Formats: sequence, C-alpha cells, structure tokens
Amino acid sequence: DFYDATHSNRINRLLHIWGIPLILGAAIGLFVLPVHQTPWLWAAGTFAFGWALNIWGHAFHEKNAPAFADDPLSFIAGPAWDLKQLFVRSAEPQA
Repeated sequence: DFYDATHSNRINRLLHIWGIPLILGAAIGLFVLPVHQTPWLWAAGTFAFGWALNIWGHAFHEKNAPAFADDPLSFIAGPAWDLKQLFVRSAEPQA
C-alpha cells in the first residue's frame, strides 16, 4: 500500500519504529503536563526528537518526502503501521 511504498528502506523503518512512539507519548505529555515546567519541556524535546528521527529517515535513507506530504491521513496510518511492524516481526520464526 501507499504507506509501505514510502517506507521501504530498512533503516527508515527502524527510525520510524522508534520515532512514532516517541512522538505519540510526548504529544500526550504536552497535553497533560503543566506547561513550561521541566516535565513538559522534556516532553517537548522528546516530541522534536521523534520527528527528527522520522525526517532523518526520509531525508537520508528513504530519500523521499514523508507520506503525509501526499496523504494527511498518514498521521493515523503511521502509528497503525508501526504496530503492524512490531507484531509481524514478533510473529516471524527466529533463526
């Protein structure tokens, strides 16, 4: 599908497997923590770092634009794809 096609590089996929959960967890923190206090600032930094991982993956490994550049719903597809990658990988037989 479209999301898989824009995430075919192994390193980019790995960066997304780390970056997307960081973004999601930090976004929750940004909404629930007191603004401009130390925990909130950590959440803001984590949010930026998660995005940096994803952008780095596209710019230097995948060499394409993030999927949301063409499909805004990729913001929803990203976390779902991430979960799929983890479950598919854990279901694969170990050598």
